[in-house]
Amino acid sequence: LHAIKTAIRALQEDSKLLIFPEGTRNFTTTPKPVKPGAVMIAIKAKAPIIPVFVKGPFKLFGKIEMKAFPPVDLSAYYGKKLTNEDYDAIGNELIQKIYALHNVK
Repeated sequence: LHAIKTAIRALQEDSKLLIFPEGTRNFTTTPKPVKPGAVMIAIKAKAPIIPVFVKGPFKLFGKIEMKAFPPVDLSAYYGKKLTNEDYDAIGNELIQKIYALHNVK
């Protein structure tokens, strides 16, 4: 709970935050189920999500490829009472779009 509150406060103060929405780095090209935390933090902080796709060997000082996509506006959900299932659904929809955008190049 403390980590979530700290993340929300940081975003509200205009800091940047990197979250792996699948709960870990995914080394495959198939999306894994998204944890509700990333979406919940973005909605509660009223901050857009900037999808970033990271590809590489994930070794210290290894070369990685990063691709950022346009921000995702979640303002339609601000102030609404959402359940964990709602956050899961929103997150899984977003991750599918991120993987689709990356594959289009």
